[in-house]
Amino acid sequence: MLEIFPCDGVIAACHGRPEALDELPDALALVLRTAPDEAWLVASRSRREGLLRSASLWLASADPGGVVVDQTDGWSIYSLPGPDGAEVWGRISVTALPRHRPAFLQGALSGVPGKALVADQALFLFVPASVGHHLEARLLATCVDLGASIGAPSLFTFGPKMMAETVR
Repeated sequence: MLEIFPCDGVIAACHGRPEALDELPDALALVLRTAPDEAWLVASRSRREGLLRSASLWLASADPGGVVVDQTDGWSIYSLPGPDGAEVWGRISVTALPRHRPAFLQGALSGVPGKALVADQALFLFVPASVGHHLEARLLATCVDLGASIGAPSLFTFGPKMMAETVR
């Protein structure tokens, strides 16, 4: 049975000089590098205010021209825990999964722009909020044979061991 969980997370987009973003502290949140001049900090939504404040203070000292933008409400996040991640990925993307984990990928997911965080035992999908319903419907339709269902919303969590690693 494949359960798909909508995740309640915070996304703080940090824009600045690449060398400043290279030094973003892993202690702030999970760091996902989306472009040379942009990195996402992702954590549980319960940390929203503190994360935005801490990231803004840190970036202001590392790159006075940098800016932190709250992107939380613009994105839908889904967690697919368990061993079926590779199978699901093959059904929604033409991109090959890298062997190294954790890994961060960007590209089309079921025909819509998206991003994915691939861990050993979970797959996290990020799509613009305006098309979140499309991804849900496609996951249910393409994974019907896996017993796909939408679970209760949960807080974004990325295991303690993995939180210490930065995905760049």
